[in-house]
Amino acid sequence: MRFIFYSLFLILFISTISVITLDTFTGAIVNDADCPGGTTYAFCRLPEECNRVAEAWLNSGHWPVAQVETHQGMTYCFRRMTAEEKEQALIRKQYAGQPMNFPRERIVSQRNSI
Repeated sequence: MRFIFYSLFLILFISTISVITLDTFTGAIVNDADCPGGTTYAFCRLPEECNRVAEAWLNSGHWPVAQVETHQGMTYCFRRMTAEEKEQALIRKQYAGQPMNFPRERIVSQRNSI
């Protein structure tokens, strides 16, 4: 009976540690006070590089959440834009005269297999 209890406990413990580790690596768990979970990090060193990095992430549909200045440069934290934010950003860019290229959303269509 003890063996069964310890085996189940060990399996649950290892599973929990695995899930926590994986979620920490993928960003699903908050691991930084300035950058909440589910976000993407971007690093840059020079101010010109930081401007290009931030613009590239904005053009790809990510919104800056936080930026932290470090001794090596700047760390940005981005999250995915919602559909409404993408639409507003696209309109804002078009009125400013700058093209903004968001990745196309996948469209799934049903066809006959005849």
